[in-house]
Amino acid sequence: AQRDLDALREGERTRSREADVLRYEIKEIEAVAPRVGESEELHALADRLEHAEEIATGLADAARSLRGEGGGEESVGAAEAEIRKLESRDPELTSLATRLEAARYEIADVAAELQARLVTPDPETLETTRSRLALLSRLRRKYGSTDEEVLSYLDDARTKMARLEGSDEDAERLEKEHAELLREAEEAAGRLTALRSAAAPKLAAAAEAWLRRLALPDMNFEVALEARALSEGGAEDVAFLIAPNPGESARPVAKSASGGELSRVSLALSLVTTIGDVRTMIFDEVDAGVGGEAARSVGEALGQLAREQGIQVIVVTHLPQVAAFADHQYQVKKETLGNRTVATVARVEGDDRIAELSRMLAGMPDSDVAKQHARELLEVAAAPGASGSRLS
Repeated sequence: AQRDLDALREGERTRSREADVLRYEIKEIEAVAPRVGESEELHALADRLEHAEEIATGLADAARSLRGEGGGEESVGAAEAEIRKLESRDPELTSLATRLEAARYEIADVAAELQARLVTPDPETLETTRSRLALLSRLRRKYGSTDEEVLSYLDDARTKMARLEGSDEDAERLEKEHAELLREAEEAAGRLTALRSAAAPKLAAAAEAWLRRLALPDMNFEVALEARALSEGGAEDVAFLIAPNPGESARPVAKSASGGELSRVSLALSLVTTIGDVRTMIFDEVDAGVGGEAARSVGEALGQLAREQGIQVIVVTHLPQVAAFADHQYQVKKETLGNRTVATVARVEGDDRIAELSRMLAGMPDSDVAKQHARELLEVAAAPGASGSRLS
């Protein structure tokens, strides 16, 4: 709503200029008030008025030729009279006499119309007609090549004007809508802030509990709510802060955590926020940057997660300390067969698993020392309280 309102306000100047132009054009066309076909009618009238004397002379001569002495009407009438005299001698001549009679009436009618169309010179009417034609011509130069196109332009201009005049109503509607939505958003943000304020210490405590199990016993974890302008995320930003060692001030995770610490913080948050009907969790190299005791702690924590939550935990790892806690271990290898690279997945058990853990430990799958170390890892993982049920 705010974006729509801003866009509407930003376009106010443009719309105002457009409205001024449309207002002028509508007024100009309405002042002339053209009619469909009016220009053609006026051109014909002007032509008659300009040649009024010539037309009057011609029409008068034609009328005299038809009705004057010795004219067409008289001549046809005389012919009709002669034929009528002969009807008694030749009955077939009656039809010809009738036709001549009709011709005489038609000639008289045409002569009457010619006299009715006699145009007398009228300079005043001619000037008025020319002025009107000039007005219509100016409209056609600006708004269309015909009177019809000018009137069509007028209709379009009125439609656009109505839409522009409605923009004020749109702005008022958007302002009300924005105010209502802003109120709702602020109320929702307030509820979210309350929920976050209540959840923050719980999340921090739960994360710290997992971090202790991940060999970070002294790390202090905090959830900070930092006020900000209302946004899609509410009225505050959420920041995760850590103090890795006692006496240090808490700083953002991204700025203070080492690679191994970052991996374990991420893992702790994943474990804390796993809720709902979760049957399987997959961790891809969540132990990056971790080694030694910390790596064993990660493996133990993942094993406990599988056991305590009763879910399947799948872990992609390069660390033998983590792999040793798995109920089932698989080796993923890439091989080149011909001109193709193929990835294979194979379960390792018994001696094969000892060899694979040895390879992961020292890169020497046949080393007796490495194998002994691998057996010790498996024994530690299998000890009471450390078994990783359903961990792969």
